[in-house]
Amino acid sequence: MIARPRLLAMRALARSPRFVNFVLKALSRLSLAVRGPGHRLCPRIMARWEMLLIHYSGLFSRDFYRRANRDVARSGQDPLYHFVRWGAREGRNPNAVFDVRYYRRQLDRFGDIDVNPLIHYLAGGGASGRAPSPWFDADYYLATNYDVQRAKVDPYAHFCRHGMSENRAATPLFNPAYYLRANPDVAMSGLCALEHFVLYGEQEGRRPAPPLHKAPDGAGDGGQAGSCSPQVKSSLARIAEHGRRAAPNGEAEVCVVVPVYKGRAETLSCLALVLTAENETPFELVVIDDRSPDKALSSDLRRLARKGYFKLLRNKENRGFVASVNRGMAFDTSADVVLLNSDTEVYGDWIDRLRAASRRAGDIGTVTPMTNNGTICSYPVFAQDNVAPLEVSHATLDKLTREANDGVAIEIPTAVGFCMYITRPCLEACGLFDEQRFGKGYGEENEFCLRSRAQGWRHVLAANVFVRHVGSTSFGNKERLRRGQRALETLNALYPDYERSIHRFIAEDPIKEVRARLDVARLKRLGTDRNMLLINHIRGGGTEKHVQEQMARLTREGWSTYHLRATSFSRRLARLSHAAALVLPNLDAIDLEDDQERLVALLRSLGISRIHIHHLVEFKADAPDRFADLSRKAGIPIDVTVHDYFSICPRINLVGADGTYCGEPPVRQCQACLSRKPTEFGAVDIVQWRARYGRLFDIAEHVYVPSGDVETRLRRYFPDARIVVRAHDDADSAFEPRIRSGRKPSDPVRVGVIGAISEIKGLRVLEDCARFANRKELPVSFTVIGYTSRDAEVRRLGVEVTGPYSNDKVEWLVAKHKIDVLWLPSIWPETYCYTLSEALQTGLPVCAFDIGAIAARLRALDAGRLIDLSEQGNPAFIVGELMTLGQGAPVATQGSATRALSASSRASARVAL
Repeated sequence: MIARPRLLAMRALARSPRFVNFVLKALSRLSLAVRGPGHRLCPRIMARWEMLLIHYSGLFSRDFYRRANRDVARSGQDPLYHFVRWGAREGRNPNAVFDVRYYRRQLDRFGDIDVNPLIHYLAGGGASGRAPSPWFDADYYLATNYDVQRAKVDPYAHFCRHGMSENRAATPLFNPAYYLRANPDVAMSGLCALEHFVLYGEQEGRRPAPPLHKAPDGAGDGGQAGSCSPQVKSSLARIAEHGRRAAPNGEAEVCVVVPVYKGRAETLSCLALVLTAENETPFELVVIDDRSPDKALSSDLRRLARKGYFKLLRNKENRGFVASVNRGMAFDTSADVVLLNSDTEVYGDWIDRLRAASRRAGDIGTVTPMTNNGTICSYPVFAQDNVAPLEVSHATLDKLTREANDGVAIEIPTAVGFCMYITRPCLEACGLFDEQRFGKGYGEENEFCLRSRAQGWRHVLAANVFVRHVGSTSFGNKERLRRGQRALETLNALYPDYERSIHRFIAEDPIKEVRARLDVARLKRLGTDRNMLLINHIRGGGTEKHVQEQMARLTREGWSTYHLRATSFSRRLARLSHAAALVLPNLDAIDLEDDQERLVALLRSLGISRIHIHHLVEFKADAPDRFADLSRKAGIPIDVTVHDYFSICPRINLVGADGTYCGEPPVRQCQACLSRKPTEFGAVDIVQWRARYGRLFDIAEHVYVPSGDVETRLRRYFPDARIVVRAHDDADSAFEPRIRSGRKPSDPVRVGVIGAISEIKGLRVLEDCARFANRKELPVSFTVIGYTSRDAEVRRLGVEVTGPYSNDKVEWLVAKHKIDVLWLPSIWPETYCYTLSEALQTGLPVCAFDIGAIAARLRALDAGRLIDLSEQGNPAFIVGELMTLGQGAPVATQGSATRALSASSRASARVAL
């Protein structure tokens, strides 16, 4: 018999991660050893065996596999069985950080397709240094997670089992905290950050980490010349694995010249991208080390040059940019030249496309690509350095540029030197850069272009190429400005019309259409098979809150949401946008009267499948007809959500000129009211106004209203509308009281009023009640959780005003101010009222006037106390009700029977006051 202590020790050993990994490694090696005959003789048994190994490894995620492979999810098959039998061979991934194709490229003799890469990894492939995914760096994970390092567990297994779901960072290329912060919808999706990015975010162009800004000298490399940052390691590994050697002597058609001074990480990244780009044009790479002060960078360059990746020219002393590129341009006197800054990123077949642009005409001397940071070639904002990140990576932006502006080249007054393609005939005719005048750099490429233009050469923008430019790696901003000013003075002295020609080009902006097409391409890229166009105002409030909630719901359901909103300066102009692509400066506003055909074409190109109108208050009065026509012409169904009574009256809230609820009188009285006090729409024919909305509602598939009270009112005017009652949120489901009043019998009653309180929200009633309470010296106080339209006057009445708040702070503010009863003094028939939802969630008693959706919701819940609207001018009665409720009168939150006071109770309340 085994002694109990020894038995316990054996059990502990068997359960230890290190022992489990040892066993899995041994069994996986056995599986690889017998894979040939085993798969031939008993494929099902081998499949079950591999399933068992993978299951116990914890490296397979059934949920991920189903999400990534909809066909497997629909079939009902066991995801693990599918992966073992077919998925691995087809290149399907077992989890978010195991890329089958990526891993397979690292295999040598095990590289045949029959080997399951995950089994190979378990058998020791991971221990031999092979990375399972570009999104996992074992060294980085251990360095940034001391608990994992201390536990001495396998970092990859730990990340798959725990770290990924905990949103730990596993590579400097992906920042989970940034990703969740930048994409609130991801947090709501229930997926961890990296899994969402791998499944959806990368395809949607979401940024995996904050943009790489220029760090102080040395900071990019860990602050030490000899240190090796993850970015440096990644670039060196990329060159080693996929780098392309230079074309044989004499065969290169293009010579790429990269002068180098500082910026180790940026330089190696640039070289890695040049050497791994997918060009058919034979090219050679010439790197000039301009006596770099970074010894580690110089060492990297020497080592890579010895391996044949490029020709390295070393200056014995620092000579500056002009002398360095002149030396590079003279290296191969037969090839075209590309001058490329060391802080750039190139993508795809960039050389092929630049060269094709240079061959469009015999007089083209230089070609410049589009970029984020290149004055007249900049995107998205023209003639500006664009440092703010977009929703799309620069590599994807290059793909979109190639598709949107295929073959487009536009003449420009000068090339921009960050990436400048120069044809050999132009170079031979015009000579090298002027080192004598421009010293160590700035303005030399402009002088070359002006000199060559005088000899008949033209300069063009290759609108189908995008190259990222970080900017100012070799010198700081102050030095950059100083050099720029000195260069401009030199250029103006040599070419007096230079500055005027640049200003003229910027004013005319002939490349705006190129940028606009790229804006549209970004919008199209964000689409799915279901795309919704939301039409709304920009005034915020409950309408915007509902729109944001709808967007979150639609995103979860697989929709992409676009927006159309009126501009702030014209009711007939509208701008199209997307929540994920707010920076679209090149898309002109759409004139709803003159550009409807353009809008129809744009919506069709974006694949809009449904239009949802929320509010038209910022458009012209004929907007309902305009959008009804748009729906018919584009063949896109339309829905409408009613947030107020704008469709009935342009006053929006059914409040008359006297500031009180109008009672919805006959048409003649409505017209007289609008004539006495016109709205922002001027003189309105109320019959025509309602007829326009009637026509819109007639073609709408659904007219959504947030409460039955709204449906009842709308039916009086639009009896044939297809009205559907759909609450904005689920706040009317049962809540447990979260705040309990700690009021003592001797304490004053504290009344809380939540929201932005204006006239229609009951501000005048609040002021009357505060005055009455002050005059009678009653033990009651009023606190506005929010603000009013005249805070100073309200505070003089003794009312406390907390100021604007975020929705998640309501309960905290109510508790902080020890509120006993919440009062919603709105005097118009609200259509829903999010503020009521916030009030209900506190669990405190709620009081309101008996009108609109507020009353309907409270009555349906059998909760709250309702005061007849006719009492709005009777502060004595209202204060009495509030005090009675705040003192603990029998009112339940969300469930128990509660009714307004009877007539006799009201009378006694008046007497008591």
